[in-house]
Amino acid sequence: MTRPSDIKNETEQLTKMIKLLQLDVVDESLLKSESPDFLFKLRDGRHVGVEIVSAVSQEVAQGRGTQRAIKDAVYDALNSANIKAYVCLRFNESPSRSLTRAEIRSEAQAVERLVRTTTTAGHADWHTIEGDDLEETGIEHLVGIRILASEELDVICSTSGIGMPPSIVQDAINKKVPKLEDYRRRGTDEIWLLVTASVGIGSSLDATEAQGRVFDSPFDKTIFLECFEGRCFVLPTHADKNR
Repeated sequence: MTRPSDIKNETEQLTKMIKLLQLDVVDESLLKSESPDFLFKLRDGRHVGVEIVSAVSQEVAQGRGTQRAIKDAVYDALNSANIKAYVCLRFNESPSRSLTRAEIRSEAQAVERLVRTTTTAGHADWHTIEGDDLEETGIEHLVGIRILASEELDVICSTSGIGMPPSIVQDAINKKVPKLEDYRRRGTDEIWLLVTASVGIGSSLDATEAQGRVFDSPFDKTIFLECFEGRCFVLPTHADKNR
């Protein structure tokens, strides 16, 4: 089942696609669905289904899962210790292995000790720890941490990214091809695939890298949305040339 946060992100991405491509959509026709993700009707009468897929490498996706696990564990550790602070965990988004629960718990405990020490010291402004100073804390999987004493607790993540190759766009398309026949059973006139890139901070993909290539895609329309810069365009595909 799709998580509420994912539904929110996908809805925002679809709305951005409609706006940037200046599609004439019948407003009341837009529906959240499953297989494909959305259905809507264009004013020219066509019924369209849109499936959304993120173009990100498997290694980076795994790293993001690890980051979420560390963030949740840090929040739980601080909450259990009744520590109130704004905490920003800084990661380097690069391919990384999965961590065990014990490793995640150890990382969260090291962060909890650091935040406790920092807030007790009475720093009035954001306090940043990184580089050699971070190595002395026992924290192993962050590149930095920022702490601000507060009357409430909040933990967020910040990520510095690596550039992604345009091949991840084709990988994303290939991931959805086996499901195309299931999408067509919804009875729409066309099935589109929306490939999103640069979702969140890090792992950006230059839109021009995707725009200058022809992809293999059996979808009726394959669209690329670069979320950071807000660029959106229809990708040229070999199927288009054969129609």
